[in-house]
Amino acid sequence: MKQFFSKSYNKFNSAKNYKRSNTIFADTSPFYLEETQMVNVILSPRFYWVRKETLPVKYIFQAKEYAPSLFEGIVPQGNYSYKAVKSGDKFTLFAYDAKAILEELERLGIKSSQIEGVYFAQTEFLDSAIAIKIDDKSALVNQNDKLIKVPLALAKEHKDISKMLSFHTLSPHKIKLGKFNRFYEEKGLIGIVYVLFFLILILLVDIIYSSYVKNGFKAQEQEILTSYSLPSTSLQLNALIEEYETINKEQSTFRGAVSYLFRTPFGANERFESIKIEEKKISLIIRAGIAREGQYKSYYERFFKNVSLKNDGKNIMIEMRYE
Repeated sequence: MKQFFSKSYNKFNSAKNYKRSNTIFADTSPFYLEETQMVNVILSPRFYWVRKETLPVKYIFQAKEYAPSLFEGIVPQGNYSYKAVKSGDKFTLFAYDAKAILEELERLGIKSSQIEGVYFAQTEFLDSAIAIKIDDKSALVNQNDKLIKVPLALAKEHKDISKMLSFHTLSPHKIKLGKFNRFYEEKGLIGIVYVLFFLILILLVDIIYSSYVKNGFKAQEQEILTSYSLPSTSLQLNALIEEYETINKEQSTFRGAVSYLFRTPFGANERFESIKIEEKKISLIIRAGIAREGQYKSYYERFFKNVSLKNDGKNIMIEMRYE
């Protein structure tokens, strides 16, 4: 009976402590969170694989392209995502199965809707000078610039992780675990709102401009009729209307091309470096790796004509026409 109450008290005390902290460390111990409690989760090394490599590239997005081959034969079967962090002249590469992590966190008592952000212990605690005790049997230690989990008995001196979490400042190296994470659902919703706002703005501009052109037609018509006493069927009037209709059609086509252009589906850290538009010809430079070339070609060929691409390893140069 005493043992039962002791366990119950420990569970209650654990839940109370986690409620006070916005950051928790996930390994094998279960959590007792309230339904509305939101947390940042630092993952134990058992949730991911890590390698530190010197690569012939400068940028993180380039380093990520090497990750699948570097982890091949090391990680078990799964649907892996990759993250790269630059450390001096080297890159720390991570492989993780987002779906498997979410399922395991759910088993530990952390619902995906309660997760604010997810981080690796490797990026959060690597600088610790001594071992970090994570439970009664295990500790984290830095071995050759990799944070690994070892039996507590191997750590001669250590500090408790619960004390570290109370004052720990999270790094910027957050990872995404997919659409199930509420934080990223909210981010995605904000993105959709911005896109809808942009499209509505284009529609309003088009309506206002069309109204302006129509009013221009009427004003020009009245001016011609008044000045030259011409009937409404005169050749001059028809020619003027045809001229304005041609201008309106060309500008509508231009606005459609610009609208499609600015809906380009960029990946992480990708962006326009330059845009040049002249005589129905568009020239672009997009900061993106060669692996993305096919996706951009497929996207632009849905709207533009004569799409041609080339790249220098860092940028993709695109030329195309609209009609």
